[in-house]
Amino acid sequence: MTSSATTTSLTRRTRAALGLLLAGTVLATSSCGVAQDVGGYASGLVGGGGAAAEAAPSPAAADPIDSELTRDGTTQVHTALRGVDDLDVVLTMYPTARTPRTHEWFPKGGKYLTFTLQAFDTARGERDPFATKREVYLDRIRVTSAVVGDGDRAGDAGRPPYRLDAQARDVTLDPEPTATRRGMLITSPKGSFELQDQRLGSVPRGTRGIELTVTGTVYVETVAGSDDYLRRTVTAEVPIGIFDSAERTVSDPVTRD
Repeated sequence: MTSSATTTSLTRRTRAALGLLLAGTVLATSSCGVAQDVGGYASGLVGGGGAAAEAAPSPAAADPIDSELTRDGTTQVHTALRGVDDLDVVLTMYPTARTPRTHEWFPKGGKYLTFTLQAFDTARGERDPFATKREVYLDRIRVTSAVVGDGDRAGDAGRPPYRLDAQARDVTLDPEPTATRRGMLITSPKGSFELQDQRLGSVPRGTRGIELTVTGTVYVETVAGSDDYLRRTVTAEVPIGIFDSAERTVSDPVTRD
C-alpha cells in the first residue's frame, strides 16, 4: 500500500507540473504575439517600421496672363484718335519664325516678334484713289515693357525685356519710307511702319507675362489734300503670356519671317 500510494502521488505531481509548464508556454507565446502587434503599431506611429509619409506636393506654377497673342499667335489693337472721325490706327503683332510657338515662351532666352502700325481712312473704300484719303504720319515711336510676376517670385525685373524710343523713319523696315518733316507715312495702302525680329529678353523665374505699351506721335490730315494736320498720340497695350519653366526658350536660326 505504501509503494502504491507513493507512485500515485508522484504521478499526480508530475501531471500537475506538466500542466503548469504547458500553461506557461502558451501564455508566453500569446504575450509575444501581443508585444509584436503593439510594437509594430507604435513603430508605424513614429515612422520606424511603418509606411513612409507622402511628400508634400510642390506648388504648381502660376498660369500665364491672358493674351490673345499667346493664345491665337497674333493680335491686333485698333485705336481711334480723339476728335478724328472714321480713322482707324491698327497695331498688328505676331511671333516670328525664330520662336513661332508662343506656348513655349519661357522666362529664359529671347522671344522674337514683328509688329506693324498702319492707319486706315475708313471714310473711303479700300480701292478708292489714294489722293482721296487723309494722310497720317508717324513721327516718334516708343515701346516700354513691364514684367508681370506671381507675387514676389519674379522679384526685381531689373533691365526691361524690351525698350524702344526712336524716330519711326530711322528704324522702320523700309530704308526709304515716304516721309516729311512730320514723320513717315503710315496711311494704307502706301504707308506702313514695320519692325521685324524684335527680341524680348530674359525675365526672372516666376514671371507670368510681359506687358508692352506702344506709343506713337502722329500727325493726321484734317481733310485729304488740305495740308492741315492735327497732332495726336496713339497708345496700344499688348499682354504676352510667359510660361514659368527652368527650360530656355528655343530660338531657330532664322533672320526673316
